[in-house]
Amino acid sequence: MTVTNRIYQKLKAGGEITGGDIAALINEHKIPRERMIGLYNRYTCNADQDWYALGTSPTVFKRKFEVDLVKVNNQINIDHFSNIIRTKTGYFIGEPITYSVSEDAKNKEVVETKLKEFLTRIDAPDLDTETGKMASLCGYGARLCFIHPKGDPEEGKEDAMNIPPWECVFLSKDGSITSPEYALRYYKTQVEKADGTYKDIMKAEWYDGTNVSFWTESTVPEPTPGTYDSATVVKPMRSYGFMLDPNEPARPHMFNGVPLIGFPNNGELQGDAEKVLAIIDAVDRTVSDVNSEIEQFRLAYLAIYGYANIDDKFMKEMKKTGCIGFSEPTDRAEFITKVMDGTTIEAHLNRLEQAIYHISGIPDMRDAAFSGNSSGVALKFKIMPMENLCKMAENKFSAALRQMFKVIASKWAVEQVQFSTEDLTFKFKRNFPLNLLDEAQTAQTLTGIVSQETVLSTLSIVKNPKEEMEKMKAEQVDAVNLDAELYPELQQPQEESIMVSDTNNQTMTSEQPSEEESAGGN
Repeated sequence: MTVTNRIYQKLKAGGEITGGDIAALINEHKIPRERMIGLYNRYTCNADQDWYALGTSPTVFKRKFEVDLVKVNNQINIDHFSNIIRTKTGYFIGEPITYSVSEDAKNKEVVETKLKEFLTRIDAPDLDTETGKMASLCGYGARLCFIHPKGDPEEGKEDAMNIPPWECVFLSKDGSITSPEYALRYYKTQVEKADGTYKDIMKAEWYDGTNVSFWTESTVPEPTPGTYDSATVVKPMRSYGFMLDPNEPARPHMFNGVPLIGFPNNGELQGDAEKVLAIIDAVDRTVSDVNSEIEQFRLAYLAIYGYANIDDKFMKEMKKTGCIGFSEPTDRAEFITKVMDGTTIEAHLNRLEQAIYHISGIPDMRDAAFSGNSSGVALKFKIMPMENLCKMAENKFSAALRQMFKVIASKWAVEQVQFSTEDLTFKFKRNFPLNLLDEAQTAQTLTGIVSQETVLSTLSIVKNPKEEMEKMKAEQVDAVNLDAELYPELQQPQEESIMVSDTNNQTMTSEQPSEEESAGGN
């Protein structure tokens, strides 16, 4: 049983979280934390970070030739890794998500007003893009809902922010990070010591359905050498525990539900480039080695045949003048260089790069299909593997968004704004290079078959179909009827006499009463 499951069962049985539990959760989370930090630093290509020494960083940056220190060792990172993340993120969520409320929702106008204010406050397009990027990069993103405190310009208003996923641990019955029952956030910060210097310290925030408590790291004295928890150890151990922060007492977080929510990239919580890390490293090594060999040419060995008077004076004169003079015609000199088969190297690199894009499912945008005048259908077939990845990510992202608004709705309920998250719709629009003429023809074909809103949703230039329909209505109201202005007399309806035949083949107009009507009147 994992530490996470053990602590979850303890809490469900009525137990309370302790400092030891916090420390145990953080310790168990060390491996996924280092994996995600390594992936992030690989994405940023910041080799100066201490975290960059983790196993997931590009191996080409850590290669050393210990036998020959003068050998050229270029370290070139082609960075297919970042290209995969950027391509997937831009295609999946580069276009802002459209949030809408169903027509039959209760308090529709009020909910739409609250929704618009909230999305503006959190800057939803940017927040969603960053969440999607972290999910594609690390396997999942994380988002924290919170209420602005007193004294803040936005005091009392609900908000949301992205949290680095390596700082989050989620606890739930089925292991879901989308709707956790408990959540832990931990992070490093600096505190000032008595001598004026600063030291790093770990802090933690523990969330349940109603409250948040704050914990700070405390050093536990070293145990007696040779024993620890009744188990023999090789050397003394130093452990760290957590205690409640005396400067920040626990308090309600003002939501009904855990406000720290995970946004999975897929069910395995795996990043989009993790399966091809070894192949990406192979490309970097090959390109670096070829570049080093080309540069190494200037350090190639010189072979001199026949001439025996090679001493320091001879070498200095040769370096000074750049030439060699021989007295015997049989003496000669030549460089010893490697013969590089460029065709083989190029074919090897092409195979590796094809494998990267094939296995990851992300298309190579250098492909001729993306630079020519290919039809939308042809491009869709090329992008289909990435579209499949995005469909899975979209389902996970929608579930997380629905959980986020469920939490936010609990705050709105206090303000007497009742609504169900089932009334919310999230529309994802792919950032896809389609032909507008094809879209217009499709929309024209659908007109009269489906609703006007559905027709407008097929056009990539229409960001919000409902807003577009309102604009169209406003244009119709504001439109001037020139015929009515210039020829008003032609616009008056004329009374026409409708000819009706009776059974006696007698005709009468609509203005004339019938015999029955006349008789009835008498």
